[in-house]
Amino acid sequence: MIGSRLHFSFRRYLLDKAIVVGNSGGPVIDMNGKVIGVAATGTSERSDANPEDQFGVIPISYLMKLEK
Repeated sequence: MIGSRLHFSFRRYLLDKAIVVGNSGGPVIDMNGKVIGVAATGTSERSDANPEDQFGVIPISYLMKLEK
């Protein structure tokens, strides 16, 4: 994780690794194997990727609030 930003009134994690299109909704795990969120945005071209715009992750804590 390289940071976070506000997106539609909730915080979204930003990654420095590519999320490839088609992985949206898939789990994102930390180095300990713990799910930290779900992939929200990706790119089809890794070479032109801008992490601030493309590699967003919806935190699992937000999703747990929706469940309640």
